[in-house]
Amino acid sequence: GYLSGWSLQDLIRESNLLSAQAIFLASDINGNQVTLVGTLTETAPDVFSYSSSPTDRMRVIFLDGRIYEIVINDAQGPVGDLTYDDHEAFLDIHSIFDYNFTGPGTSLRVQSQSVPADEFNTTINQGVEGTVELEGQTWEFSGTVTGNKLWILASQSSTARDDLEINGMFESGSNQIEIAQTQFYRNEFFSMSGDNFIESSDDLAMIATDGTDTIVLSEVNYSWSDTDERDPIYMGSGQLLLNSKVIGDFAVDRNSGESGVVLVGGEIIAF
Repeated sequence: GYLSGWSLQDLIRESNLLSAQAIFLASDINGNQVTLVGTLTETAPDVFSYSSSPTDRMRVIFLDGRIYEIVINDAQGPVGDLTYDDHEAFLDIHSIFDYNFTGPGTSLRVQSQSVPADEFNTTINQGVEGTVELEGQTWEFSGTVTGNKLWILASQSSTARDDLEINGMFESGSNQIEIAQTQFYRNEFFSMSGDNFIESSDDLAMIATDGTDTIVLSEVNYSWSDTDERDPIYMGSGQLLLNSKVIGDFAVDRNSGESGVVLVGGEIIAF
């Protein structure tokens, strides 16, 4: 489940969020002066103190003992500064957010851009590389998330739409996993009626090998739609191949959205 486009995208999103939160929290504590280095220490749930050491990175120490370190290489807004109300505003629109991030079992370099193309569209261009430890095994990885986000607010409706492509490679010894995913999301809200329509789909291809056998998830599509008049409907299709032989089909529970592969013999492998 982790070695997929969804998790690669989540990794960038979560590290972006923690890193930006750290910058803006430290800056707020320092009287809104941009602060990229020092230590934030959680002294009570969601309460932090700040000290100016170290002077080459931002360290975040949580109550549970987790320690994260962030080295900011470059952080710029669309007009070349960090003058924003909060971290969410910065992450919505930034010309560059380039940093190194380390934490428990994770070390990565992220370069992220979210730049307005016009008044409705924002262009997304993100790259990540590094290592992650999973169940005692260290994986080297690299990946990209590219595409655009659209937002239109009209007098009687609003539209939000994301079109993204996710590509990546994970390697650990002879083990290798290559992923390619296309995401589509649309949310239409009709203010006159108060009705909402949402649809989402993911097209995923994955090739994994241990140097001997090769497993392929081929032409997998996972989609769902939801309206105010009925419960969500989930759909899915695709195949699982072992050494070019079909050994199962990708399936989705139409009502719950739970997905997995049904093997030829009837066994179900949950995602």
